[in-house]
Amino acid sequence: MPGAPGGRGADGANLRQLTGDAGTGAASRARRPAGRRGIDRRARAVNVDNRLWFLLLCLCWGGTWLAVKLTVAEVPPILVACVRAIVSGLAMLAIAGARPALALARAAPRRLALVGLLTTTLSFAAVFWGTARLSTGVAAIVNNATMPIGLLVFGCLLREETMTRRQLVGIALGIAGLCLLFARRSGDRLDTDAIAGLAGVVAGALAFGLGSVLARPLLRLASPLAVGALQMLVGGLAMVPVVWLLEQPSPAVLAALLAPTPLAGIGWMVVAGGIGATFIYFRLIRDWGPARAGMYAFVTPIIATGLGAVVLHERLGALEVCGAVILFTAAGLVIPHDRRWRSTAPPASTPAAPHRRDADATIDRARGPLG
Repeated sequence: MPGAPGGRGADGANLRQLTGDAGTGAASRARRPAGRRGIDRRARAVNVDNRLWFLLLCLCWGGTWLAVKLTVAEVPPILVACVRAIVSGLAMLAIAGARPALALARAAPRRLALVGLLTTTLSFAAVFWGTARLSTGVAAIVNNATMPIGLLVFGCLLREETMTRRQLVGIALGIAGLCLLFARRSGDRLDTDAIAGLAGVVAGALAFGLGSVLARPLLRLASPLAVGALQMLVGGLAMVPVVWLLEQPSPAVLAALLAPTPLAGIGWMVVAGGIGATFIYFRLIRDWGPARAGMYAFVTPIIATGLGAVVLHERLGALEVCGAVILFTAAGLVIPHDRRWRSTAPPASTPAAPHRRDADATIDRARGPLG
């Protein structure tokens, strides 16, 4: 009788259940490799996307050096640095939100002021002033190679880092490379103007390194974007009296900020070299980790040098090339390599802020003097 216990109906139902289960299991096993293949394809697609993001990041920050060089040719450099910092700070504050920024300002006002003075007032002013006296490529090379050395040295002095023998060799090489660049000559004489520019860029990079190490506790109180917004605003506002004392811009000079080249240059620094590059870098920090994402420091100067050669017809001499090779070697020895990094990115393609445990590395590398 159909449906009776032990009858044919039950046997048929049991048989169908068994064959159905077997079919489902077979289908499931057949689907698993396809599922893994799908995941692999998506992972490869994300990796390709991140490589494109990395290239765009290097273009943004490499182009920023050219934007600075073109802008300071028409407007005094410290004035450009001041405007760039204040506009970038306001834009980043609008994105980060006023509430976390105000909470940070109330929680650590003295440290925030010190960080702003170091990473923006001193760093921006020195780097922009030095870039006005150097070629685009040399300024980018010296800044990007000096930055990790400064971060390591100040981190060790403040007991935030420990130094390995490999990194000690990197520091020694970095000093040798800088000495080689400081031996620049113009004819039979030392090129004192270029040497002063080199000193400015090195001083700016070291000031930013010290400020970055001091900024680490602030990242336990607020997001990197909020910290960056306040550091830009505090440092930019502190730069205003420096501009009036040292450069004394006339109304005509202030009006020159609205000329096509300075306006486009500052716009690039704020939008592409500031906000856009920061978001891209946070995405790469999330997906690749700090060490791999930090490789922009080796690519950006190459792009800056190429743009300077094409647009401004700049050329590097043999001395600059040798110094650059030594500096890049030194930076490669100093930068830490974390091979244990595992991406914590969700499948979505939207950028996300790095996790708190990675915030120290993020603040060190995400926002250089021109980043």
